[in-house]
Amino acid sequence: MRINTKRGYYMVETAVFLPVFIIAVMTIGCYINVVGADENVIHAAADEARYAAQESYTDKEGSALALLTEDRILTEDHDIRDVNVRNLAYLYSAENMTDLISFDIDYDVKIRLPLHIRDGNEHSASIRCRGFTGAGPQNRPMSFAAMEHEYDSRTVYVFPHEGKCYHKKSCTYVSSKPVQMTLNDHVRSKYRPCSLCCPGSLSNGCAVYCFTRYGDMYHRGNCSCIDKYYIQMERSEAEDKGYVPCSKCGGV
Repeated sequence: MRINTKRGYYMVETAVFLPVFIIAVMTIGCYINVVGADENVIHAAADEARYAAQESYTDKEGSALALLTEDRILTEDHDIRDVNVRNLAYLYSAENMTDLISFDIDYDVKIRLPLHIRDGNEHSASIRCRGFTGAGPQNRPMSFAAMEHEYDSRTVYVFPHEGKCYHKKSCTYVSSKPVQMTLNDHVRSKYRPCSLCCPGSLSNGCAVYCFTRYGDMYHRGNCSCIDKYYIQMERSEAEDKGYVPCSKCGGV
C-alpha cells in the first residue's frame, strides 16, 4: 500500500509540473526567437540607413530608402512579416544638427505556438543617423579666410557597393556601367521603361539606373541588367573614404 501510494504521488506531481515545465521551455524558445528577430531588423535597417547616409552626398531625395529597408528585412528574416517603414524624414534639421535621416519601423514577429494561441507579436524600432553630405554639424557659414583658400576640386567616379578605386569619367570601367538617377519627367522623356523590370510604375523621386552612353531605358536597382552602378564625388572625399586611383585611368 505504501509503495503504490508513493507511485501515485509521483504521478500526480508529474501531471502537475510537466505542463508547467513544457510551457516554460516554449516561452524561453519564443523569447529567443523574438530577440533574434529584433536584432535582425535593427541590423538590416541600420545598414540600409548607412548606405543612404553614404549616398546622400549625391542623392538628395532618398525616396528608395523605405522600400529597400522593407524588402531587405522581409528577405533576410522569414519570421518577420507586415513590415512598414513610416515617418521617413530625409536630410532635415533638428537640435542644431543638419542633414539628419530618420524613420520608424513597425513589424510583426511570427511566434509559433500550438493551438494558435498567439501567432504574432507587434514590434517597432526607430533609426536616426546623419548623412555624409560634407556639411558641418551645425552648418556654420564658411569664414572669409576659408572662402579665399583655393581648393583642388576634381570630380571622380566610384562604385559605392563594389570596388575600392576612383575613376575619371572617360574610364572604360565607368562608361560601360549605369549611373544612378532620380526619376523625374525629364528622365521619363529621355528614356523608356525597361521591359524586364517594368519600372514605369515607379513614382517620381525614386532611384533608377540608366546607361547614359548607349542605353535608352531606365531600370530598377534589382534589374538583371544592373550589376553595379557608379556615383560621383569630390576626389578629396573619395580619398578620405579609402578609395585609391584606378590603375587603368589614374582617376584624374
